[in-house]
Amino acid sequence: MNILLVAEGEHELNPDEENSALAQIVRRLLPSVSQIDRQKLSGRTVQLAPVPGKKLPHQKRLKLWIKWAEKQGYDAIIAVIDEDDKADRKQAVDDLQGSAFSSMPRALGLAIRMFDAWMLADEQALSAVLGGTVQRQKKPEGIRQPKEEFERLLEESLKSLSQREAYLQVAQYLDLDKMAERCPKGFAPFRRHVEQLRGKPE
Repeated sequence: MNILLVAEGEHELNPDEENSALAQIVRRLLPSVSQIDRQKLSGRTVQLAPVPGKKLPHQKRLKLWIKWAEKQGYDAIIAVIDEDDKADRKQAVDDLQGSAFSSMPRALGLAIRMFDAWMLADEQALSAVLGGTVQRQKKPEGIRQPKEEFERLLEESLKSLSQREAYLQVAQYLDLDKMAERCPKGFAPFRRHVEQLRGKPE
């Protein structure tokens, strides 16, 4: 299965390296994936804006990416955007996930409040990557600034890792069941959508 993976930030996409945290999670959820191409949400679709320089809403960007993936012959598109305290984004993701405007198989996710929160869901994975014993974090989806919280843990660790490298390693250790339990609004439905791609015609 050849997948187009779309997200907002470099931490989840790691575009200059062979793998990334989000791609690693997708591969664990969808073992049949043979290739994952990664693109930033703000990338190619910007060229399709009706007015040069105008910033497209996330829903329109996602819709354009779905159409583009279909045109390029991908087997499916997987996309994750951050909620960032914007209530309308949940409705946008839900609408596009169930929309019949395209037959393109898709799994769309909304990270609450942002992707970085997923990296805080499993204290055992954090301990394995950062060294020592990392205490269980409070509910990840309720952390106001999860990226900064992870930075704090990384600074306190004895490991010499960039945040991007640490995210990739954490993604390899994460207990996905625990992450779904601790991130029920964001990761749990995203996981269901990705797993529903199993068995789709290739």
